[in-house]
Amino acid sequence: MQQRLARKLLMYHDRIGNDDLPLTHENMSVIMGVRRASITHAIHNLEAELWIKAQRGRIHIRNRRGLAEYCGPFYGVAEAHYAEIMGHEG
Repeated sequence: MQQRLARKLLMYHDRIGNDDLPLTHENMSVIMGVRRASITHAIHNLEAELWIKAQRGRIHIRNRRGLAEYCGPFYGVAEAHYAEIMGHEG
């Protein structure tokens, strides 16, 4: 669940293009189809690793590289392939 959240945050970051993501725990629980408490727990763990900083209604990406490494093969492969197909550098 925590890796799924990290991947979603990276994907959201890709689309927003800003380190400050306007997200609440409730939003993420609906998007991911899990309990809000599960999101809160996962966010606290990602914060403990200093990859993100959560504040009311906002998640700040502090260490994108660390998040991507944590996701392992679950983030990056499809995104790079998409960028290649679309002719974007990524």
